[in-house]
Amino acid sequence: MNAFVAVMGPLVALIGVWLGSWLTLRNERQKAQAEQRHREREELRRAYSRYLTACRQFVDYLKQPANPVDVIRSPDGRLVVPKLSGDGAALRQAVEAASADLLMVTSSPDVAEQARELRVAVLRFAIDRANSPDGIVPDLSFRTFQPSEQAFLNAARRDLGMAAIDVALWSTPPELARQQREEHARGRDS
Repeated sequence: MNAFVAVMGPLVALIGVWLGSWLTLRNERQKAQAEQRHREREELRRAYSRYLTACRQFVDYLKQPANPVDVIRSPDGRLVVPKLSGDGAALRQAVEAASADLLMVTSSPDVAEQARELRVAVLRFAIDRANSPDGIVPDLSFRTFQPSEQAFLNAARRDLGMAAIDVALWSTPPELARQQREEHARGRDS
């Protein structure tokens, strides 16, 4: 019996040390993987936020009738691009840079597609603004930009594991937001 205890005691201790080391290593690996996922998610969030912010800043610039915006047409007249100078050019370049950054970090085809749609809506907004004789952006441009903005925001939120939201409910005046909530609730109840 003493021989059995003499052999089994150290053997059980070695098994305990091995098991403890294995569990510790496994736990550290899981923590490292969780930290890596957190860093990747935070980088995605920053890229999505930079892109959305750049688009909004450019649109805010375009909303001001005093800011100069023109268009350049291709010789055949089919291709039209906005022509900007100064702050406008810098803001458009910020949209392009943020777009490239976003496409480098996202793995979501939905986010990439919605980012493309938002970029097209922003450029269309700029062209419509340039073609407006009084410098006022037509309502149709707003109605095109806002759904594109919301679709991108919700695709980005889904990619980050967050629930979609209705941008109109928090980016509009309180009375209009209340009216939209009521309409949304009526539509859901029908």
